[in-house]
Amino acid sequence: MSEDSEPNRRQAAVVLVTEDFFCDRICTTLEALGREAVRFEPGDDLLDRVLATDCLGVVVDLEDPNFDAPEVLKGIRASEKSADWTILSFCSHEDEERMAKVTALGLTVTPRSTFALNLVRKLQEFGAEDETDS
Repeated sequence: MSEDSEPNRRQAAVVLVTEDFFCDRICTTLEALGREAVRFEPGDDLLDRVLATDCLGVVVDLEDPNFDAPEVLKGIRASEKSADWTILSFCSHEDEERMAKVTALGLTVTPRSTFALNLVRKLQEFGAEDETDS
């Protein structure tokens, strides 16, 4: 898809998951649901790149060792641009400290195993409100 395909760009979800197997599963499922999966390599400007994307929201692996997920989510939540975004985050049910940080931002954290078992249903949350209006 070219960058000029702006109408479809709004059907995108940013995937902040660098583990290849799980990222591929998420991206393939999003595409099967008619959504574009947008991936970024982690870096100093990750938050800026995510916020510059015209998308429905993000999927975030809170335990990804390649970036500080709670800090990125804090920046996303602070931005007016992301006010209507769907934010799906997951981590091990044992990572209570990380879950508490993200829950304090007003977000729900799904245990990794539950997220994986209900992947299609969870990813259907992107744009669900828009689809019921049509």
